[in-house]
Amino acid sequence: MIAALVVIVWHFVAGHSLTHTSPQQSAPPVIQTDQAGFAEMISPDGTDPDKVLIIGPGSGPSEEAQHCNELAQQLANLNIPFERISAPHLKFSSTKSIDGSRLNVIMGGKPPIVFIHGHAKSDATIEEVVAEYRAGRS
Repeated sequence: MIAALVVIVWHFVAGHSLTHTSPQQSAPPVIQTDQAGFAEMISPDGTDPDKVLIIGPGSGPSEEAQHCNELAQQLANLNIPFERISAPHLKFSSTKSIDGSRLNVIMGGKPPIVFIHGHAKSDATIEEVVAEYRAGRS
């Protein structure tokens, strides 16, 4: 009994919790975006910055794959040039510095991940992609 009381007092004085709590996960960093929700980001090596680059799972039954398919089809219907890749292994060797936390937020987001005209966004809708494409062409 005295040992238990000593432990409780020690935890109280030392500022320790008596219950085990898991570490709090920090929120992802807030990134600055334009009106369409795209963040400034250089295009990956080997891609055409004037084409919409769609990154997401290949064809399949997943919701993400279907979203990527729909986006690609809608861009084709609008005659907007695009490239679609499923492998997220991208290389960035530009002389511009890359904000790693911004890249992690974008690449860690829900597909489709879209790069266009030096900007990128995860979970992009057709309306957002078209607005960004047209803004970059003007």
